[in-house]
Amino acid sequence: MPHEQSSSLWHLSPLFAVVAIDVAGGAIILPLLPFFATRFGATPVTLGAIVAAFSLAQFVAGPWLGRLSDRLGRKRVLMLCQTGSFISFILLGSANTIALLFLAQVVNGFTAGNMAVAAALATDRAPPHLYRHALGALSAAIGVGVMIGPALSAALAGLSATAPIWAAVALSGLTLIASALLLPADHGRADSAAVVAKEPAPRWSVLREVAWPLAASAFFHLSFTMFMAQFALFAASQLTWRSHAFGLQEVGSVFAVMGAISIYVQLLGMRQAERVLDPELIPLLGLAVLGAGFLMFCSVGPITVALGVLMVSFGSSISRPYLLDYIARAAHSSGRGQALGLNSAAMAGANMIGPLAAGYLIAQERFALWGVAMAASAILSLSLVCLSRASRSGGSILGHEDA
Repeated sequence: MPHEQSSSLWHLSPLFAVVAIDVAGGAIILPLLPFFATRFGATPVTLGAIVAAFSLAQFVAGPWLGRLSDRLGRKRVLMLCQTGSFISFILLGSANTIALLFLAQVVNGFTAGNMAVAAALATDRAPPHLYRHALGALSAAIGVGVMIGPALSAALAGLSATAPIWAAVALSGLTLIASALLLPADHGRADSAAVVAKEPAPRWSVLREVAWPLAASAFFHLSFTMFMAQFALFAASQLTWRSHAFGLQEVGSVFAVMGAISIYVQLLGMRQAERVLDPELIPLLGLAVLGAGFLMFCSVGPITVALGVLMVSFGSSISRPYLLDYIARAAHSSGRGQALGLNSAAMAGANMIGPLAAGYLIAQERFALWGVAMAASAILSLSLVCLSRASRSGGSILGHEDA
């Protein structure tokens, strides 16, 4: 079965390559942004606001970009989003004030439909019983980017403060070229698993179809963004390595390890787990591990923090593709782009709240409350998954195979 799944998804390899390059460019910025923003006097709360500005723009644009991909085609909209990222990174590299940092984030947010459109394209071109595996492979490609990006950021940081940003510009440009050359045209593909709808499904009908998984996804992303947005500042103030405080290189290394774990989970771990566990239980287990990992940060120490990072890495890597699979299955094919765009908006809404709340708690050095808040959000996501499965006739939603 694993060999058949790999063979069935081989035609998606160009998409996965494009996504890995795309994410690597964005991931270069992730560990750098907190340190870069503090050069202009940004506080943890200001940093949270900068991250939230991206999310507010994404919240507004996400559903529209998803609907546009249902109408115009995935490739066109994906390249539109990549162009926005390219421009935003140039603005970021040229920034000399906090206001320009905000502008760069807003531009990036308004065109931040890359992953939603890529997920829609992956499910368009895969049979329904392989949605979860296609989305898992897409998540593995994201993991490759998350591993490479911070490592490049750490390696280039010694050259200058902006060298990693210009590397992100170069990768973003490479993504545009790769998309143009490698991805199939939007129309005229006889082997496509789904045809983009001329008339996308009505907005409210799509929202009704995916309301439960959207809520679960929102709380999952709320917990995860509270961690990712402020971990760098938490580590810089509380952790040391070889007698000096954690800096960009150490944080970048942590994020690189998280990316490596994600790759392992998506390519090997999930399939191994499905051989011994009921697939319906795996996402619940993942969310439970995620919540327990966040609780490790209630006690600041090298062992608890290391264990927490490992548990968060495994838990988030397991949960994410199942939640995406849940949304893709709940939506009709004519509204799948909208559904995944709505998920992008739900994620953005969580990202607006999470960095600000986490920034406040980190600034007040209330680390235990930070850990509890993240854990509570992860458990809420788990509860919503359970409730949504119980509310639907036929039982299983997550992890079941189509007949």
